[in-house]
Amino acid sequence: MVKVDLIKLIRPTQWVKNSFVLAPLLFTHSFTNANDLLNSAYAVLIFCIASSVTYIFNDYKDIEADRNHPTKSKSRPLASKTVSKNQGFLLGLFLFLILVILLAFAMSLGLILVIMGYLLLNVCYSILLKNYPFIDVICVSAGFVLRVYAGAIAISVPVSPWMFVTTLSLALFISISKRKHELYLIDNPLGSTRAVLRNYSLGLTRRLVIVTGTLTLIFYSLFVITSKENLIITVPLVAYGLFRYWYICEHYGKGESPAEAIFTDKQLLLCATIWTILSGWLVWNSG
Repeated sequence: MVKVDLIKLIRPTQWVKNSFVLAPLLFTHSFTNANDLLNSAYAVLIFCIASSVTYIFNDYKDIEADRNHPTKSKSRPLASKTVSKNQGFLLGLFLFLILVILLAFAMSLGLILVIMGYLLLNVCYSILLKNYPFIDVICVSAGFVLRVYAGAIAISVPVSPWMFVTTLSLALFISISKRKHELYLIDNPLGSTRAVLRNYSLGLTRRLVIVTGTLTLIFYSLFVITSKENLIITVPLVAYGLFRYWYICEHYGKGESPAEAIFTDKQLLLCATIWTILSGWLVWNSG
């Protein structure tokens, strides 16, 4: 049972977020190059380890608050005491050492700096920044931008500014949807274990979801128009994906876990699969 809970502590289901590392590989035709494929996969592996280190640190930092949370007190291994603090610390230290070794073998100063920036950002977020409205969701979203940047560094390609702003807007859309869902789950934000929720309201988060969702669609459209015009036919798929995610957050209450929302909704998963295959085929045909 302890082994299962140790696995839960590193949150492998959240590793789907690291697929953003592969975005430059997809949109630059680099997926036809075996060496670029290996480098991108290596960057994804590094980000999986780095993200798990930050998850453990965050759980360690929030252990007391999580024990007062209705669901986290049961789902988080440290909060539920199915994993001891010492076990959590040793696992985090072990993963950090693996991360250092992987970065040493990568021999890429750029990738090392991005990972260091990602770790520093998450430490600052867990200790302080998550308590400030808007800064909290911007910090989370910046982590996705760093993933895209790491993917570009791994295969030595430039990234369109439109890809960065599209990634940021999409991440903000997902992060704010999560805050909105968290507000739904509690009767009194002032008594919430997540202090920052005291500064949000359902009305505000609804409007921010509309704004960020709209920006995501606009920026993605501008990205494909300026970079790969033939990808314009994928815009309806992106629009449907945004609408579907919004729908399942509103009607099925899955906004708290984006990974769960994607993997448990067949329509959203099918949309993402079709978009990936179609985008890859269009980029490949464009040469």
